[in-house]
Amino acid sequence: MNDMKICIILTGLLTVIFGCGNGGMLKEGEILKVTAELRQQGETTWDDGTEEAFTTIIPKGTELKVLIGQKTGVSFIECVPVKLEDGNTDGEYIKDYFLPPHLKQRIGLIGFSVVVNTADVGTKLERMAR
Repeated sequence: MNDMKICIILTGLLTVIFGCGNGGMLKEGEILKVTAELRQQGETTWDDGTEEAFTTIIPKGTELKVLIGQKTGVSFIECVPVKLEDGNTDGEYIKDYFLPPHLKQRIGLIGFSVVVNTADVGTKLERMAR
């Protein structure tokens, strides 16, 4: 019985120290670096309340910022490119780089994001040190 109490206490202590198993979950604001070119879906948000999807190529070396922390059981996460492979961090340049021509010409863009598969972390995406 004493062994059982010790085991329960140690389990509780380790849970407090290391968390509840979500160490692998992607958190809001985390940066991911693309290690192999990705073909992904993107989405724009417009000031009239509409959204429009597009397909884009994310080149190797691009850095993506996680917009919303990963939820349990979710295999895709929304990110925004923050740095291109050439080191450029200018938001307008990045927007022009990824958006297709017909969306660049439209007025009223609030923002855009890309959706990446969390299964690609460790193979095509690398977590950057904080």
